[in-house]
Amino acid sequence: MRKVLKGVSEFVQDRHHLLKIITPAFPAMNSTHNVSHSTKRVLSEELEAAAKRFGAWAAAAPAAPAAAAAAAAPAAAAAAKEPQTLQAWREVLLDVLTPVDYLSTFKHFLELQVQRKWRGWVESKVRHLVRSLERLSHSSSSSSSSSSRELQMTIRPLPLIFPSQDPEWAESSSMLIALTFASPKAGEAVCDLRPAIAEFVELINGWPERAKLLGSIQLRVRHLRRSQLPQQIVAVLQQSVSSHSNLVQQLLPNSAAAAAAAAAAAAAAPSAAPAAAAAGGAGEAGAAAAAGLREGSSAAAGAAVPASTQQQQQMLLLQQQQQQQQRMDGKRKAAQVVGDAAAAATPSQRQKI
Repeated sequence: MRKVLKGVSEFVQDRHHLLKIITPAFPAMNSTHNVSHSTKRVLSEELEAAAKRFGAWAAAAPAAPAAAAAAAAPAAAAAAKEPQTLQAWREVLLDVLTPVDYLSTFKHFLELQVQRKWRGWVESKVRHLVRSLERLSHSSSSSSSSSSRELQMTIRPLPLIFPSQDPEWAESSSMLIALTFASPKAGEAVCDLRPAIAEFVELINGWPERAKLLGSIQLRVRHLRRSQLPQQIVAVLQQSVSSHSNLVQQLLPNSAAAAAAAAAAAAAAPSAAPAAAAAGGAGEAGAAAAAGLREGSSAAAGAAVPASTQQQQQMLLLQQQQQQQQRMDGKRKAAQVVGDAAAAATPSQRQKI
């Protein structure tokens, strides 16, 4: 592996990669060479936010029940604790997997409206526009007189393609880049996007097939505020958030069932402790009755809780039996084929078989 990494680092362009994930097989190359400062920042922010949510969930895990209640009804206490933990875990997952609401998070967007015939070419070069905007933001922050040198602009490309309904732009679609501008201080210049856009347009016009389709390819780059977004783009953004939320809820369908089970177990746990205390104060008969009650409740809980586990074990056993039967059938068919070939072969061929 060291030789592979050393071989990759010999290329000058590879030394500028921000996120290096090397393919484990030949040819060794960086599978994330297109990651820019902006996309790396997005990845880092999302991972840090998820780590904070999971850390808060771990810190706020439900405490163990009281010793008396746990001694009186251990099965009920375990049954009450497990659904609560599962419900909290599902809520954390729903929170982590919630998509970004771009309409409420960002106020400025850069729209790239392009006709379909060269959308693939333009889409493949958007990363160059992002890097030009990053250089522009860094140059603006470096020329600032403030000591902190806060970035004047943050960039977040949207992973969506928006169909266009503009009659003047038939067979076209749009791509968006969300922008966030820092509040300019006294004496600071406003961030000018025109140099980065001009550089991007010059790069796009270098398409080798452009001369053949000169009259049927167009590109329009414009800055839009949130209130200026076309209605079809707003509809697609809203639909993407709702559909993603519905998909996440479908992947985690047992939240309500876990909550109901937790409530039922929590309601049953307090009643078990007084019953055990009363039975313990009634002498040997009471102790025997309490023991029988505990055994009965444990048996009932054991019959109710591991039902899904028993079903999974039965399904696993059935799958193993089916796989074994398939292997036996395959061996039987192979033996039958060999027997048929031997029966139809000549004596010399039989010796070879």
